[in-house]
Amino acid sequence: SDLKCPVSGTASEAFRDELRECYGDLNAVFCLYAGLGRVGAPHGATPRDLAHVAHACRLALVRYGAEDRRADRDRVHRTFEGARRGRFAEAKECDDDDDAATVTTPAALLSRAEFVAALIALARSADPGAPTLLDEAQGDDDVHGEGPKKATRPAPASTIDALEALATRHVAPLLARRRESVVACFDGAAIQDAVFERQAPLRRAFDHYADGDGMTLAGFGSVVRASSLGELVLADEEEGDQILDDRCRAAFRGAQGAPEAVLALDALVFGEFLEAYCAAAADLLGAESCERGMLLGLDLL
Repeated sequence: SDLKCPVSGTASEAFRDELRECYGDLNAVFCLYAGLGRVGAPHGATPRDLAHVAHACRLALVRYGAEDRRADRDRVHRTFEGARRGRFAEAKECDDDDDAATVTTPAALLSRAEFVAALIALARSADPGAPTLLDEAQGDDDVHGEGPKKATRPAPASTIDALEALATRHVAPLLARRRESVVACFDGAAIQDAVFERQAPLRRAFDHYADGDGMTLAGFGSVVRASSLGELVLADEEEGDQILDDRCRAAFRGAQGAPEAVLALDALVFGEFLEAYCAAAADLLGAESCERGMLLGLDLL
């Protein structure tokens, strides 16, 4: 009822069937940003996690080049608040002096079910003409132009239509990229188990080098240097600093889905930082396997 689901038995069953079919993909996105969690420990997606997911899936553009898109930030914030309260229609709008990314108490987290509900709500409230991630992947959107191109596409007429659009036009293209070798290695059981076991020190490292908006490129470079990964490049190359900066930038951008510069965000959330660091470790260590490089990098941090 919070998502305005059709109340008829047939429609409700159809929605459950559609949700069951795409739940694995939605859960994969949740785990990517919220992690696996520990029994009894706080676990869920933060407001900034949801904003980054929405941007990565093109459910909202919270930034476009130098433009900070306040309307989309506010829409994501209202959706987060609505999902947390379970009342989408009554979510509070931001005051003019509030930052939509920080107004929510940091301790407030979305559960797995609330996170899925929030994504569906974002799909339903999105501008129907805005380019989706599928459009971008197919080359149907010119990200170098004056702004995102508009498409002729009807708005989702129901929650089940919104769920179908979410699954096919936003989430599936995001997960398609994760079949690439380095990203697939990071998603594998060995690396995820290692990250899970080291979650507390990894979180401390992130918090130490991050600022209020997350982990910037400068902060990420500092982490890589502090972990001794940088010494492998700086010691052997005349232009080691520039090479290291270039590799850090590539890993930083790659953790966001390798978008064009105009769509790249200035900071990473924790889940993105983990992927970026592991990718940088695999690149810099040049181990016999990608997995071995990532594991060695995690031990150095």
